Amino acid sequence: MFEGRLTAWLALISAGTKNPAAGRPWPSRDTVSTETVWQRRDHIYTVDTETANSDEIFFSKKITWKSRQADVDTCRMKGKHKDECHNFIKVLLQQNDDTLFVCGTNAFNPSCRTYKVG
Repeated sequence: MFEGRLTAWLALISAGTKNPAAGRPWPSRDTVSTETVWQRRDHIYTVDTETANSDEIFFSKKITWKSRQADVDTCRMKGKHKDECHNFIKVLLQQNDDTLFVCGTNAFNPSCRTYKVG
């Protein structure tokens, strides 16, 4: 079950991520019940699609996972532009009803972690 979802996620991410340093939103999402999870530079958002209307969409939950300053400093010392030295979320997998497994670039020092969201 998770393997197929992870493969679908990776296909969406790789198809939509042309320039992650630009901070553009990735066209990747995962739908669980009526909640849609969107990831972006340094952030993960949950939107309830039942309450969203066509004019405005508001997130119901937000997780911020920024790179530590030491990782950003190391990234900059490696010659990367400051816009590249963020945590671009690359993998987002719902493990169960209240746990997300998340991996990000972490300023060119990749890292993964789990979040309790329930």
